[in-house]
Amino acid sequence: MSVKPKYAKMILEKTKKYELRKKVPYLPRNTRIVMYASGREKKIVGEFKVGFVYLLPIKELWKLIENDGGVSREEFFYYFRGYKEGYAIEIREPKKYKNKPTLEELREILGKDFQPPINFMKVTGKLKLLLNSIN
Repeated sequence: MSVKPKYAKMILEKTKKYELRKKVPYLPRNTRIVMYASGREKKIVGEFKVGFVYLLPIKELWKLIENDGGVSREEFFYYFRGYKEGYAIEIREPKKYKNKPTLEELREILGKDFQPPINFMKVTGKLKLLLNSIN
C-alpha cells in the first residue's frame, strides 16, 4: 500500500489508528499491509495488520476517526469531497522495518520496470520473498 510519508510515520509511531481510503480491495482481518512511503521517501518503511475495515457514510466515518485518523476535519472532508461513503482501515500491530529498501533497490532486485502501487498491490513472487527476508 502506498502511503504519504507523514502518515506512514504516524502509523509507525502509533498516533494514527485508521488509514483512510476512497476504495479498498477485500481485506480480511489480520491481512499484512506493507507500507511504501511515497513522495520524496520512495521506500518500504514498515507494515501493519488490518483490524476492522469500516465502510461508512462520510459524516459517520468522521465521527469514528476524528481523534485517531491523523487528519484534521478540513483535510478529511477535502479528501472525501464528492464521495458519499469512505473506508477506514483499523491499524493493528504496526512494525517499523530496520531495512527499508528504496525504489532504486527494489528495481535492482525486481527489475527496472517495477512500479510501486498507486494505492494497493498484491505482494507475490520475488517481492514477497524479499519482504519476508528483510525483517
